[in-house]
Amino acid sequence: MIHPLLIRGAKYLQPVEQVEPDEVERRLKEERAALTRFDTQLCELDKVIKAKKEAASDAESAIKKLKHEVQAFTEEKASPVTAAMNLEKQHEWIAEGSSE
Repeated sequence: MIHPLLIRGAKYLQPVEQVEPDEVERRLKEERAALTRFDTQLCELDKVIKAKKEAASDAESAIKKLKHEVQAFTEEKASPVTAAMNLEKQHEWIAEGSSE
């Protein structure tokens, strides 16, 4: 028995060509193999996307940590300078000695 391969027309399905069952089976296997390859590629891409998102998240966390450290060092640096200035204001002899 010969099965017609059908395509969708404007209003109804039209037979395009007569195809042997073995040919239909071969085409079906090819299509399934192609779909399996596409599915594998999609899974691999999903893994890559997940890894990139994780790397971006890690980088953002590292940036936040570094910003916090910079802020802490800036405050640490300002503290002794402020203390020295206050001591100079309180004791004029300190300011006189540093200008020599």
